Amino acid sequence: MLTTELARQNHADMLADAIGTCLEVNREFVEACCSEDVRDMLFQLSDERDMSEALVNSLGDAREWGIHVAPSSVIILVGEIEVQYEGSPEEYFDDPEDWTISGDCAYLAMDSVRVAVDMDSLREEVVERLPAITERDRQTFLSGYWGCVDFTASDSEGEPIDADSRHELPAETVAEMEETATDFLQAQWIWLHSCDDLSDAGHDFHLTRNHHGAGFWDGDWKELGDRLTEASKAYGSCEVYQFDDGSLDVVS
Repeated sequence: MLTTELARQNHADMLADAIGTCLEVNREFVEACCSEDVRDMLFQLSDERDMSEALVNSLGDAREWGIHVAPSSVIILVGEIEVQYEGSPEEYFDDPEDWTISGDCAYLAMDSVRVAVDMDSLREEVVERLPAITERDRQTFLSGYWGCVDFTASDSEGEPIDADSRHELPAETVAEMEETATDFLQAQWIWLHSCDDLSDAGHDFHLTRNHHGAGFWDGDWKELGDRLTEASKAYGSCEVYQFDDGSLDVVS
């Protein structure tokens, strides 16, 4: 006998399996059915076929119903489900009083279906479809980064100095700083790939991680500001100081 629980589960599975096939994933679908975090990632892609593949490959196993808002989800509004049956309702349904019977069809209320999205998988799928970071991209980012490192460099009294950190710091320190900056660029490429000038991003990475009075959070990056600010601060501080003997080094 068919229970309401099983009927809803079957319908949820059917709709989930239809995403990307019978249910076309395009910009309108993403706007209407995807949670904000999923939508933000998918809209980094311009090709709707890429959007569809990235989403379908990231759908999880969790399929629920009756949920209208939830993060990391695709939510499809339903209304009601229809089941065609044979015989009497009492023989076919475990709980016929929960159904609206009309001839050989029965109807059951079902608000919506939620399909979970694996956000780590979605991020990988989206990044895989973005243009790769070029060496020119990296050097542009690093030029802004080093420019800001020099701009904020100071002496032991906290006074600004005229520094050329990239060439005056020990080679191993320069390599380590560039590795850290490059790691940030790679990790945030999903948000930075369309940046008009990556040198601005390198500049704001240094300001933000060191808690200066400007950076990703000051408004220029709009909705990305909070995300990039949080990511920057995870790297900790790293400032260049000039000691009394004139040598430069970094202080965390």
